[in-house]
Amino acid sequence: EYTVAIIIGGIGCAVSMLSLSKLIDNCSRNFMYGVILSGFILYMILIFTLSMIVNIHIVWIIALAIGLMYGILLPAWNTFM
Repeated sequence: EYTVAIIIGGIGCAVSMLSLSKLIDNCSRNFMYGVILSGFILYMILIFTLSMIVNIHIVWIIALAIGLMYGILLPAWNTFM
């Protein structure tokens, strides 16, 4: 069951990276800083929440959200660096 969560998170990350990486490259620096700050905060909250949930369907939803956040955060971080 948790392997499915990892796969769902990977799919969310791939979809997010493919669709949002060009958007982040074309946006202003302040938008990028906002994405990085909010991304790390949401990523922290989602990882903490994932450690406390036992319902597998909610785990899958959180895994998808983590994948989406990582897919948004990584291009913004690469642009920042």
